[in-house]
Amino acid sequence: MKLETCVYSGYKIYPGHGKRVVRPDGKVQIFLSAKTFRSTKLKRSPRDIRWTVLYRIKHKKGSYGQEHVQKKKVKKVATTLNRAVAGMSLEAILAKRNQTSDFRRQQREQAAKAAKEANKAARAAKAAMNKEKKPVPQKMKPPKPVKAAAPRRNRTGASPTMKLETCVYSGYKIYPGHGKRVVRPDGKVQIFLSAKTFRSTKLKRSPRDIRWTVLYRIKHKKGSYGQEHVQKKKVKKVATTLNRAVAGMSLEAILAKRNQTSDFRRQQREQAAKAAKEANKAARAAKAAMNKEKKPVPQKMKPPKPVKAAAPRVGGKR
Repeated sequence: MKLETCVYSGYKIYPGHGKRVVRPDGKVQIFLSAKTFRSTKLKRSPRDIRWTVLYRIKHKKGSYGQEHVQKKKVKKVATTLNRAVAGMSLEAILAKRNQTSDFRRQQREQAAKAAKEANKAARAAKAAMNKEKKPVPQKMKPPKPVKAAAPRRNRTGASPTMKLETCVYSGYKIYPGHGKRVVRPDGKVQIFLSAKTFRSTKLKRSPRDIRWTVLYRIKHKKGSYGQEHVQKKKVKKVATTLNRAVAGMSLEAILAKRNQTSDFRRQQREQAAKAAKEANKAARAAKAAMNKEKKPVPQKMKPPKPVKAAAPRVGGKR
């Protein structure tokens, strides 16, 4: 998108805006608005009009002032100079730079060894001084008084021993410093949560018919007072193993069977299967011998049944 500049005000002109004028000498000028064109015709200098760019440049206003001119950032180049340090000459610095890693390691080891020896000597001297000194009896300091722990506060900021009362009408809790206490003619003291509950009591409104009371919620099983919301206490079942006899089997036999090994049980199964096979084989042989001894019995022929002749038909076709 090509933007043009107003010849009077110096502001940008977007496409489709402004007023274009052709002078008698053929030069084309563009103005931001009729206001700038009228000021040109009246020969008003743009350097004397406050809202033009030339006036702001002349008087250094806004971004055209010296304090707002951004200076060019000069990139600083770090230069290394070979110069002596306080307490160390340039020759010593160069010699230290040219040292090898093995030489420096040996120097560190020697310095550590010397420091260890110095510490050892200092500890020995201190021990000798302590032996020479006689023990001074220490004075017993009186015990510091122990402050009693402050009572723990709950989320509401009240003490855990704070006494809460219950409204006789709504059933809600009443914290200390709240509620309305009323003494009846018979001397009984009642406490109400608010003037609303006291007024409802005076108007003889039953709390079982008022939706926001606890008695109403219990009666109609609302919220946590419903049966479906009541959580039953979970009773942990403890599995108990009792060693007792079973019908047809004594306790000694059960314990002996429990202590049997897998090999012993496998051998018992094989022996039982072998005995069952032999018993089946003997039963089949006995059955075959009995079948051979039995003789075939001749079957008697039954006489044929007499066949009745059909009765003659009487009458004609209807």
